[in-house]
Amino acid sequence: MVTFPYFLLYLKFGLKDNSNNSHIFRSTLFYSLVSVTLKVLLMATGVPELLAKFLLPEKLVLALLETVSLVGIKFALTSKASLSAKSSHRIIAVGMWWSFVNNFVRCLSTVWKVHKSLDYTNKFFFFSLNANLSVVASLCAACLVTMYLKSGKAERELYAMVGGYIVLFPVLQVFAFNEESDVNMTNMVVFVVQAVLGVGFAYFVKHYYNNLHNYNFNLFTYKSDTIPMTKTFKSALVAVADGTEDIEFVTLVDVLRRAGVSVVVGSVSESLNLVMAHGTKIVADDKVSNLTQKVFDLIAVPGGLVGATNFYNSNALISMLREQKQSGRLYAAICASPALVLGDAGLLDETTGAVCFPGFEHKLVKRGHGRVYHERNCVDIDSVTPASSVYKNSSIVFTRTTSEDQ
Repeated sequence: MVTFPYFLLYLKFGLKDNSNNSHIFRSTLFYSLVSVTLKVLLMATGVPELLAKFLLPEKLVLALLETVSLVGIKFALTSKASLSAKSSHRIIAVGMWWSFVNNFVRCLSTVWKVHKSLDYTNKFFFFSLNANLSVVASLCAACLVTMYLKSGKAERELYAMVGGYIVLFPVLQVFAFNEESDVNMTNMVVFVVQAVLGVGFAYFVKHYYNNLHNYNFNLFTYKSDTIPMTKTFKSALVAVADGTEDIEFVTLVDVLRRAGVSVVVGSVSESLNLVMAHGTKIVADDKVSNLTQKVFDLIAVPGGLVGATNFYNSNALISMLREQKQSGRLYAAICASPALVLGDAGLLDETTGAVCFPGFEHKLVKRGHGRVYHERNCVDIDSVTPASSVYKNSSIVFTRTTSEDQ
């Protein structure tokens, strides 16, 4: 009963496809232990005891202490191990492991008590139900923290949802479960109310998250975004110009083609024969000016200072990028191009964040975070060194396109 939701999340929600589950678990375990330590230290200060004595009921003070977990979840979500996973997997993995870590010791203790005395059986079943609900609570917490991290601020709606989370889970939990007494009708009633409201709250958080970020993350009706590339987008235009950064262009084309994408290399100059930033000579498939009437699932622009300038000066490419954005299809830029191409062309705004090569951030209306940042149908890669292109270009392959493709 206790382990069922963890197996379900791991096997049916795409986590088994992650290669870094063990790293995320270790990171989550560490920050969970840090959170527990912090709660113990707060208790040691005597402040919670004073609050319980003069202002608030003791159970309410204990419930409020549980909100320290939100801080721990924040650090778990932003750890290096977690950031290497896709957003939906990151939320599910951290939420699942956080709940698992917090329930593991209590589960062993409860099983031992049942082994010693069958009189404890009812309490074990009640604990199991609470443990299952705690998975929902941890997933909600991870989702709420992720929304805060992505927006960079807490909107009124987010404050309200965090307040709802605190009331529905930490507060009701301390009233529903009592280690010192047997399970009674009051405990069951409180638990049923908490479970119904908690599941409804989780659905609300899920829909709010999807609407806010145009994602397809589901807590209960998961739809995997690890579908083959041929089902995500089939065609891509990769622009190239004299002065394009060699490795960013070559690895971008190579990674996309290995993923099964039909790639067209489009030259923004009048010649198909181009020389890139470090002397690599390539022959493009066609001129971008000849491709303006074609539709591509993805248009990608590699970096390079001279190349980015040439991209910006191509009216045909800028026109195609604008059409790509307006149509909700995927477009991407690497290194300096998010700033010098997308930024200067007005393709970034207050709702479309981006990252870029250091030194060009002033051209971004809204700065994103991390090395790879995607918002809606725009993907930007901050390739600080060209050698990082192999890893970071792979991020485009795993980025969602539009909601219809999901």
